[in-house]
Amino acid sequence: MFVFKRLNISHTSRSFNHIHGNCMRNLTFSNQKSNLSQLTNYSDHYFNRKRELDTLTNKFSNDISNIHVILGPTDSGKTALVRQVVTEGNFNPIFFNGRSGCFFSPELVYSSLLDKVNTFFKNIPKRDFQFLLPRTHSYTSNYLLQNISNALPNLNYWKNYNLPPPILVIDEANAMETFLFSASKEGIKFLEWIKLNSIQKNKFHVVLTSSEPFFLKWANDFFGATNLTPYVVGDLSKEEAEEFFEEYVLPSHEKNIRKELEGKFDQIYKYTGTRMSFIRNWVKDYSIDKNYDSSIYLQVKHHMNYGLYPCKTRFRSAPRWKQSHFIETMKALVEAENQGFILEKDLIKKIGSEAVHSLIEYRHLYPRQNFNETYDIINPPKMPEMMLTPVYPLFHAMKSLLKEKFS
Repeated sequence: MFVFKRLNISHTSRSFNHIHGNCMRNLTFSNQKSNLSQLTNYSDHYFNRKRELDTLTNKFSNDISNIHVILGPTDSGKTALVRQVVTEGNFNPIFFNGRSGCFFSPELVYSSLLDKVNTFFKNIPKRDFQFLLPRTHSYTSNYLLQNISNALPNLNYWKNYNLPPPILVIDEANAMETFLFSASKEGIKFLEWIKLNSIQKNKFHVVLTSSEPFFLKWANDFFGATNLTPYVVGDLSKEEAEEFFEEYVLPSHEKNIRKELEGKFDQIYKYTGTRMSFIRNWVKDYSIDKNYDSSIYLQVKHHMNYGLYPCKTRFRSAPRWKQSHFIETMKALVEAENQGFILEKDLIKKIGSEAVHSLIEYRHLYPRQNFNETYDIINPPKMPEMMLTPVYPLFHAMKSLLKEKFS
C-alpha cells in the first residue's frame, strides 16, 4: 500500500526538485486559478467556437455525471476551449495539467490532488462541510481518496444550493498512461477512483483532453466505451480561417503589416492551412522577416520529408510503411483537400493496415470518427466510419514536396 507525506508546498508555486533527481529539476506547478487563467486572455484560441462552447457547457452541466473525452490534433484549440467552458460556465474546476509532470510519480499525483481539493473546498462560500487533512501527516493514498469521496456530495447538492459543482479536468490525459506504467497499482487505483465517483456515485463530471491518436482506444479499454462521451476539436473551415486572419489576427499587428497582408489570405493559406495557431505564428514570423516560408511551414515540410525515408526514422517502434506508401498517402490527401479527409478503409486498400496504423503512430495521420458535433468537416460520411486527416494540414507543403522529389 502506498504511503505518502503531504509535501510542504506554498500555494503560489510548488517545486518538486527532490524527486527523480536532475530530470525533475525546476518543475513548477501553478495553483488552480493560475492554471485556468493562462489562456483566458487569448480569445482567438476559441474563435467561432460558440456551438462547441454551448454544447460542452450543456453536457458538463448535466445532472448525471459522465467522462468526456476531448480529442484533436496538437494546437487545434482543445485546452483553450475547455478552459473557456469551465471558467465562464458555472463550475468549480479541479484542474490537472498533464504537460507539467504531475503524473510522473504517485507522490506527485496525490500531493497535487490533495492541494487542489483543499483549494476547491476553500472556494465554496457555503460551508456545510469541510475537507481538511493535516499538512504534515503521513497517510495512505487509500485514506486520501476515501476522504475526498466522503466529503464530496452528489451533484444534486450543488444545484439545490445554487453553487458551482466540481468538475475534474485532466489536460493531456494521456500522461496518465505514464503513471500506470511507472506505478501500475497506484495508477489503477487513481483511475478506478475517477470512474467510481463520476460514473457510479455521480459526484463530478470528468474532462480528459488528448492529442494522442490512440488515446480514445486506451480510455475505452479502461473506463468502458459506454461510460465515455467523445468529441473532436478540429480546424476551421477556409472561410472561417480567413475571417479569423482578417478580423482577429491582423488587427493586433502594426499598420504596415496589416496593409501588406490584408486581402491576401488565399496566398497565405498555402503556408498556414486553417489551424489558428499556425495562422497566428505565421503572421508573427512574417512581421519579423517578411518571409512567406515561415518556421511553422518549414518544420511541417521537414516532418513530411522524414516520412519519405522511413528507414531513417525511429520513434516508438520501427516504421511499417515504405516510401511508396507515403507518396500514395500524400497524393490521396491532396486530392481530398476540399473534402478535408480520406476514409481509413480506402487508404488501407491502397497501402495496407500496418502502414496506415504506423503512419498514425508517427503523427502523419490523425484518425477521426464522425461522432457528435463534427463542425469543421462539411460533408462527413453519413455512416460511422473512420476518417483520416493530416496531423499538419498544410496541403501546399505536400504538393511542394511531391513536386520537388518526383516531378
